[in-house]
Amino acid sequence: MAGQQQSSFGNLNDENANPNVTMAELLLGKDHRQKIEQLKDSFKIENKDSNQTEHLPSTEILEERNVFILQSKIITLESRIFTLESQNKANRQESLRLKSKISEKNEQLWSVRRLDAIKDEKNHELMQQIASLQSQLESSVRSKAETLEKNEQLSKLQRTLKAKLDSVQRLNTIKDEKNNELMQKIASLQSQLESSVRSKAETDDDGYDDETSKQRPFQCDTCGARFKRNYLLERHHLSHSDRRPFKCSVCKTRFKRKDDMQRHYRSKHL
Repeated sequence: MAGQQQSSFGNLNDENANPNVTMAELLLGKDHRQKIEQLKDSFKIENKDSNQTEHLPSTEILEERNVFILQSKIITLESRIFTLESQNKANRQESLRLKSKISEKNEQLWSVRRLDAIKDEKNHELMQQIASLQSQLESSVRSKAETLEKNEQLSKLQRTLKAKLDSVQRLNTIKDEKNNELMQKIASLQSQLESSVRSKAETDDDGYDDETSKQRPFQCDTCGARFKRNYLLERHHLSHSDRRPFKCSVCKTRFKRKDDMQRHYRSKHL
């Protein structure tokens, strides 16, 4: 009977049989063993009384033994239920801890993704700014190239105009020189004419009578020509000299007489 009870109930006396037993299981196991010991004592007393008096019917013994076994199983199931509830509670706590950790990791991941989004947005803005600056630079370079091209065309036009102006000035200078030569020839002819007149006058008692001498008191020492005014005599003296004191302010051409220079200026430069 004792061997059957030990095989049915398991090892009830070894507290360290299972090394993975928790404190709650140990406490519950202690209560479980106490109840089983009480049942054993009750069963032994009943057996002792039955041996002293008379044997109970075998049916009643079996029923008592079955009741004892059922009570033992109930206690074992209660112990297992308590253990499972403890494990379930621990599992729930672990689940909450894992959920909290997962939530924390999700927040960190969301923060990283948000930073990545901000970084991408800033990179996009930076690329737009770079594209805008590049467009402005290309526009500036293109505008500068166009300006340089226009300046080059303008410089070329200025050089062309300057060349034409220099050509015109050279032509005017040549023309003025020819005019001066012509004026000199005219002056020379006039001088020759005056000399001829003077020679004729000398043959005719100097060509001037007393009345003429009074009317023209200013006489040239070179050719003997007479003039009413002294400035006319001074101007006449230039015809006998190579000196050209009157210079054009524009083309720098020189003239013997001021009126010739003025006439040249009005005809050429106005």
